Amino acid sequence: MLRDNGPGIAPAALLRIFEPLFTTKNSGVGLGLPTVGQIVELHGGTIDAESAPGEARPSRVWLPRASAPRPEAGAASQLA
Repeated sequence: MLRDNGPGIAPAALLRIFEPLFTTKNSGVGLGLPTVGQIVELHGGTIDAESAPGEARPSRVWLPRASAPRPEAGAASQLA
């Protein structure tokens, strides 16, 4: 879970924060959160954010747990 100490995000803006080129900042380009969202999704995960004006709330990144790689067939006999 990620938590910041910012001023919060207005409800209308919260609906758009993962849209490319959307920003509420004067100097931003709006690529940060869309890029993070795409990377998380490519790894089979999800990301969500909660916010309200004047409050810092958590954002969550969910990623699947990686399973251990399976040994190749015959690998056990090669170890003996």
